[in-house]
Amino acid sequence: MPLANPSAGALERALTQRIALRTRRRVHRLEIEIDADRIVIRGATASHHVKQLALTAVLEVIGSAAEAAIELDIEVAASRDDALWSPVPLAPFMHAPAAPPPHAAPL
Repeated sequence: MPLANPSAGALERALTQRIALRTRRRVHRLEIEIDADRIVIRGATASHHVKQLALTAVLEVIGSAAEAAIELDIEVAASRDDALWSPVPLAPFMHAPAAPPPHAAPL
């Protein structure tokens, strides 16, 4: 079924709200473009999981039987230069190989 039922503005608002809710607002710079037979979702996030949640949100709104093509153009990248980057100390997670205990027998 084509996307003629709701107006494009109402559909865009519904998609924006559902994506924000489903992803807990973790898709940044969200843009939605709606044509008669295509929905384009653009944005950026820090994980593939959030990108998948955005797709789930779109399918919840339009239904899986819709004839519109869904173009999911959500960039997944987190770098120090990116606005998505959040400082996470890596030192606690980076360990040198553990030395064998002093009482261990050599192999």
